Amino acid sequence: MRGTRALAAWGVAALTACGGGVYLGLELGDSGDREPSVALTASASEAPAGATVRLAAAARDDFGVDVVSFYREDAQGAVLLGSDGFAPYELDTEIPASDPGTVWRYFARAFDGAGQSGDSAVVQITVR
Repeated sequence: MRGTRALAAWGVAALTACGGGVYLGLELGDSGDREPSVALTASASEAPAGATVRLAAAARDDFGVDVVSFYREDAQGAVLLGSDGFAPYELDTEIPASDPGTVWRYFARAFDGAGQSGDSAVVQITVR
């Protein structure tokens, strides 16, 4: 047993002395990895308050999309409506109670395994 410890210590010392080490080559989010891209569509551009509208996102990434989250913009900022982890990425949402002519803005955000994200352009839905 003592000889085994000495051999192991010598191996570590030799590896350290020659500047060696174990390199696994695992890099997340390196400069060669691009952020996901996502495009959003809505089943309607106009709808009455209380109506259900389907949001659908087409997302892609060079290493795969983990999840797409759907947001509505309001006075407080972006409100998370929900997420979908499987293509086709879709979410049914209800148009909030509001006066006719109100414009609600929605966007999607795609995430990849490296924690990078990309946002879609905004889609507007007008209350009629």
